[in-house]
Amino acid sequence: MNLTTWRSAPKASRTTTNDVNTDIAPIGSLQYEVNRLFDQFFDSWPVMGTAPRYVNNEVIAFYPKMDIREDDKTINVCADLPGMTDKDIEVTLAPGMLTIRGERKEETNRKEAGYTLCERTFGQFERSFALPNGLDIDKAHATFKNGALTVALPKTAEARKAVRKLELTGHN
Repeated sequence: MNLTTWRSAPKASRTTTNDVNTDIAPIGSLQYEVNRLFDQFFDSWPVMGTAPRYVNNEVIAFYPKMDIREDDKTINVCADLPGMTDKDIEVTLAPGMLTIRGERKEETNRKEAGYTLCERTFGQFERSFALPNGLDIDKAHATFKNGALTVALPKTAEARKAVRKLELTGHN
């Protein structure tokens, strides 16, 4: 809902620029900014996993959720990619960088009594992660099962030995 001042008759010279009424510039400008902020705020909320995300003011149609877990032997990168197949996904690994990219093409048609539901989700994504030294990239592997991608990045023996726990000193 846009807030505008009430007028009994529209002015003949009224023009609009970016949804801002130029004849009420201070209020129209404020209204435009408040509407934009509310739209941006609520559009970033996850709504059934399909809320739009913005990069450089452009909507990204699909932005998969990813987790990174590390233990003493491996770093695991897990991505939720529902509705995708292994042919839709590309995983590349270079020294110091892991890149996961893909394209989602999903269409749902459902006919019920009195209505037809048709949903489409299309979008490309690319996520890159800087990797630490000490990974054995020759032994890295990726698995994809039931819409979940897992990339396992094993640590080298030297990297596992290099970790040591420090004792804390001092008093509170």
